[in-house]
Amino acid sequence: MLTDEQLSAMPIADLMDLHRKAGALIAKSHDANRNNAVIRARELCAAFGIEPLDVFGLNTRTSRKARKPLIPKYRDPATDKTWVGVGKTPRWLVGKNLDDFKIPQLVG
Repeated sequence: MLTDEQLSAMPIADLMDLHRKAGALIAKSHDANRNNAVIRARELCAAFGIEPLDVFGLNTRTSRKARKPLIPKYRDPATDKTWVGVGKTPRWLVGKNLDDFKIPQLVG
């Protein structure tokens, strides 16, 4: 183990090399520990029949909240293309009055 005095006496190039090597060793050790933890967690889950939902409270493969499908609000009568009104305005609507393309919404 190097003392503060020994480190202070080292040329900057040597310190930078030591820093790079230490960083690489830390990353390698972290990766190995992480991999071991994942293996151990999988073993424990298999041994006790634990599913991701049991641990995390959600399905890890589809962790995003399910969204309702968006209903189109505008239709191009020439091509029958639709737009929900979210995101970039399609070319067929640019510079035109949106009300002229509005789809009547059914209430139900």
